[in-house]
Order: sequence, then C-alpha cells, then structure tokens
Amino acid sequence: MEFIIVTNNQINTSKPFNIATGGTGVSSTTAYGILAGGTTSTGPIQNIGTGTSGYVLTSNGAGALATWQPMGTNSAQIKIQSFTSGGTYTPTSGMVYCIVEVQGGGGGGGGCGVTASNTACAGGGGGGGGYARGIFSAATIGASQTVTVGSGGSAGSGGSGAAGTGGTSSLGALISATGGSGGSNAPAGNAVTAGGGGPGSGSGGQVNIVGADGCWGWATCPAQMTQGGQGGGSALGTGGASLAQSTAFEGSGYPGNGYGGGGSGAGSGFSNGSISGSAGAGGIVIVTELIAG
Repeated sequence: MEFIIVTNNQINTSKPFNIATGGTGVSSTTAYGILAGGTTSTGPIQNIGTGTSGYVLTSNGAGALATWQPMGTNSAQIKIQSFTSGGTYTPTSGMVYCIVEVQGGGGGGGGCGVTASNTACAGGGGGGGGYARGIFSAATIGASQTVTVGSGGSAGSGGSGAAGTGGTSSLGALISATGGSGGSNAPAGNAVTAGGGGPGSGSGGQVNIVGADGCWGWATCPAQMTQGGQGGGSALGTGGASLAQSTAFEGSGYPGNGYGGGGSGAGSGFSNGSISGSAGAGGIVIVTELIAG
C-alpha cells in the first residue's frame, strides 16, 4: 500500500509509511488480497492473497500464517433399521447416537364356549402392548445388541382356554416393553361377563408408555345381547373392534391392528358351538441412527 511522503517540501512517492508511523510497511499489495501480521524475518506485514473461490481462511496456529483451505463438508445422515422378528442390531459405521423404539405385542381376545338354546357367551379383549423410546450413544450400544420382538398373544380357544399374552420386545438389556395380557374366557350363561386383559408397559427409555386395557365382554339373556370385548390399543397400534349383536350369531372378533394392538373377544348367541377369539398384533423394534458424515 503506497503513501505520499513530504520531505523538505518535496513529494516523495517511493517510500511507504512504516508501522511505527501508522503505515503498513509495504509499497504494494495484491488486488483483493488479505493482509496479515508477519515476522521480523519476512516483514511486518504479509499478503496472504485471495485464495480460491469457495475456500475459507483457516488458522494454522500461533506459529504460522493463516492459509486458504477448502470448506469442510461436515454432514450427517439418518438411517432407520426396523425389526419385526428377532435378530441382531449392528450399528452402521459412523453412528453417533440412535433413537430406539420398542413395542410389545398385544394380548389375544378371549373365546366362547358352547351355548344352549337359552344361554349366550362373550370373551374379553386383549390388552395393548407397552412401548418405550430412548436415546443411546454409540458407546452404550457397543458392537451390537440382541433384538427381541414380542409376538402377538394367541386367540383364546372356544371353551375354557385362556387367550395368550403378548411377547416382550427389547434391545439387549437397555430398553424393553412387555406385551398385553390375554382376555378371559367365560362359560355360557344367562348373564355373562369376561374380563379384558391388562396392558403391557415400557421401561428403560426417556419415554415409557403403558398400553390400554382390553374391554370386558358381556352377554345377557333372554334379550340375546352379546358383545365381545374390544382389544386395547398401543402406542403403535389399535385394538380389534368389538362384536355386538342381538341375534343368535357367533363371531370371533377382530385381530389387533398395527403393532401391539390387542385382539377382540368372541361373542356367541343361542345354540352355537364354541368359537375362538382373535389374536393380538405382534410388536416391533425400530432403531433410528444419526450417522456422522
């Protein structure tokens, strides 16, 4: 950078102002270049230049001039691994954190026994499976974790067979969610009630949710009103719809929906054979990975 110096009333343009007198110590610079403090061996002011388009000026520490370098390409990716059956979760290379969701299986709906000409029957709905969600670091996950996925509870058989409980879903010992209980079976009669299954629950996550209870089934005579209990819902599913009739019908209800929904109970009017309830929906394990670029 050149300055005009007046010496003995004469204009002198050959010398720049030095640092001590408020100048730069240099007589010319590169157009659009960046000036930086130098060293005594190379001059008090250094011109770093303009660099390349898109580059950034980067410090090289206290002992060297800054230089132009390419801009970093830091990025992150998200990847989802879902399990509807048991297996092993192996983290993707570069995984930093992951969100783990576990949904337990839904309970099965209760069945109905044989009805006479003046009796009816109904089964209770299965409970909804529990749910949990947690965030875990790569260090906590380690090289791999065992995945367990709870199956849906089996339908209650006609007669006295109880409906099955949904299975527990888990990722190793870190996080888990139990399944809903099966709905009860009730013998045929003039006034019948059948209890619904209790819900499952989650544990080990920052969010732990209890499923919904299965609804009671009921039947009454001589009005021939029967209703199989509705299945309990879950965080990732809904319960099977209930059956309600006022004639001499029989029906096994509806299975649980989505993941972890409870199956509904059977309903039966006059003079029918035994009939099973409906199965609960199976669970799921979902791992959402944050992967460093």
